[in-house]
Amino acid sequence: MKKIENSRETKKVYKKTNNFGMKQTLEEILYCLFESYSNLSLEEILNKYEETIDNFILESIEYENLKYIAGTLTLTKVREGIKTNIECYFQDENNKWIKKEAEDIIKKKLLEKDCMKENQIKYEIDNPK
Repeated sequence: MKKIENSRETKKVYKKTNNFGMKQTLEEILYCLFESYSNLSLEEILNKYEETIDNFILESIEYENLKYIAGTLTLTKVREGIKTNIECYFQDENNKWIKKEAEDIIKKKLLEKDCMKENQIKYEIDNPK
């Protein structure tokens, strides 16, 4: 994943998106991601998300015959810990845009103290292929 340095890099407009119920599926995957960890560093969080998101993208490509276009992972400091927002954009065989997204909060008690210095960090999600 590559860190996005400014908001102009993410101002691409994705029209006609549809998540086909996959938001819940991605959220279910994220729900169990960190439940057995503690004292997580930012690097550990990113490594876990990268592996999970890559597998999700590859399965979407293989089983739904989609083409991965782009995506972002946004980490935001909140009182409860770190809020994560994942957006993945695909196109189907008819070039129809499909957006799959999920949000989660990594509880503060699971995090290394001061693991995230900035209030918000955005990363591009590369195609895992």
